[in-house]
Amino acid sequence: GNIDGLIHKGNLAHEYVSDANQYVRVGDPIKVKVISKKVDENGKYRIEFNHKEFISSPWERIRTKDYPHNSKVNVEVRKITEKGLVVRLKEGCLGLLPLTSEEKSKYSIGDELNVKMKKMDKEKKQFYVSLK
Repeated sequence: GNIDGLIHKGNLAHEYVSDANQYVRVGDPIKVKVISKKVDENGKYRIEFNHKEFISSPWERIRTKDYPHNSKVNVEVRKITEKGLVVRLKEGCLGLLPLTSEEKSKYSIGDELNVKMKKMDKEKKQFYVSLK
């Protein structure tokens, strides 16, 4: 029989997921692992699944030598935060473009930017870029 469960957006992919429809559709067969099972107050099972451990992390695919210090890189704005813009490299790795409130108001999610790589730390799975 079938079992209904939930995959939280954070367990669907290695990158920030704003819309699960970008990754899966109803009826898609995907590989999952059960990460929790609870019985609710009505006696129904609540099962939570993880999918991202079955897909490779973008940090496993990236080559840091392709992004030397001060090299120009293209990124896509994925999220606007208090600290600046969360940006995505073509490999899928997410990093930060630190900006002031005034500066970040000029940008929108989905914008493509050409920036300079300032720091990449593959072990910590983070990178920082700059407009200058």
